[in-house]
Amino acid sequence: MMDKRLLTLVPGAMRHVLATVGWQWLGLVGNVLLSWEICRVVGALLLGTAPSIPEAAFALAAALVARLASTRLSARESFVASQDVKGALRRRIYEKLLRLGTGYAQDVSTAEVVQLSVEGCEQLETYWWARQAWTKWTRQLSRAT
Repeated sequence: MMDKRLLTLVPGAMRHVLATVGWQWLGLVGNVLLSWEICRVVGALLLGTAPSIPEAAFALAAALVARLASTRLSARESFVASQDVKGALRRRIYEKLLRLGTGYAQDVSTAEVVQLSVEGCEQLETYWWARQAWTKWTRQLSRAT
């Protein structure tokens, strides 16, 4: 599930999110084509007929290329989106520190500010991925019981 607050923070990231989804759909099509072709070849062998080797090789190669391309391009778009979001978060933290002025140390330690602006933004990506995985796992568990 996407976090709407992060998307409103960086509206340009939506383009990368949609591109990621598009590339993942291409990977899904590649997976379907790969499975279909393997089943077609195995079915032909079980029926005792000879499968068309050039046709099968071309279909398998096309499916593998689609999967490879979609995986790489999806990862690239996801990376760009996360970089945009992390950059915007860091910029907002810095602007907040400028608004607080030099007296910010009375409210929060410098170490905490550095950790939040650097490690906190990096951990945000890990947190949301872990949250997605946990949500998916609990849904699967509830369906199984």
